[in-house]
Amino acid sequence: MKERLDQILWKYGYVDSIDKAKRLIMLGAVIVNEQKIEKPGSLIQYSEDMKIRIKGQENPYVSRGGFKLKKAIDSFACSFQGKRVLDIGASTGGFTDCSLQEGAAYVYALDVGTNQLAWKLRQHPQVKSIEQCHIKELNWNILDGEAVDYMVMDVSFISVCGIFPYLLPFLTEEGKLLLLIKPQFEVEKQFLEKGIVRDSKAHQGILKKVIEVAERNGFFIQNIEVSPILGGKGNVEYISCFSKRKAAFTLEWDEILIKAKKMGGLR
Repeated sequence: MKERLDQILWKYGYVDSIDKAKRLIMLGAVIVNEQKIEKPGSLIQYSEDMKIRIKGQENPYVSRGGFKLKKAIDSFACSFQGKRVLDIGASTGGFTDCSLQEGAAYVYALDVGTNQLAWKLRQHPQVKSIEQCHIKELNWNILDGEAVDYMVMDVSFISVCGIFPYLLPFLTEEGKLLLLIKPQFEVEKQFLEKGIVRDSKAHQGILKKVIEVAERNGFFIQNIEVSPILGGKGNVEYISCFSKRKAAFTLEWDEILIKAKKMGGLR
């Protein structure tokens, strides 16, 4: 479905207000797929691989995913300085890029696909690109014989619940898993409306399920927040932090869902 460009800029986190989006577009500061567009009402078919640039506001990461991980790092008071990181579902490398910029000593960028990781990251001396590798194939040789300090994960078209069983041995005892939870890939099809999960009760059920499955596999929730950027098709997503140690943490469901509804699209 095509949407107004000003709505897209606001909806997907490029700007913090519709008015700002309109001003930037009219000033000729918005470039879509290398084409300048100067009408706020221009109808665009949005996709996650679309290249949107705002002059003077260049994305510091190779993809918008970097902003999501940055939010998690800041919200959950994580320090990547000198740490070893495993990026599960690396794709273009937004999480890998953010990890490096946050001071990671080394990043293992793992993905089932091929030729997706940004060229600058492929060539980076602190990055090991592991392509065409399913998480169930993860082994000590891939990680050079050592557990990692952080695991970061952003996967699509698969439930994260099926990934937890393969992770625990490869994370240090004090390590953390920063996980992006995408409801659109966790829910049954009847809850999808044109690819979007709009039912707030479904969102709550999804989060509870992920947390329960994680715990059965040795990961305990430490914190959870609404992602600052909407996912594909406008889905509200969640950033979360897990560790091997139980925490005295109580989820405030009402607060979480209120924040989610403010992002738009939920009822």
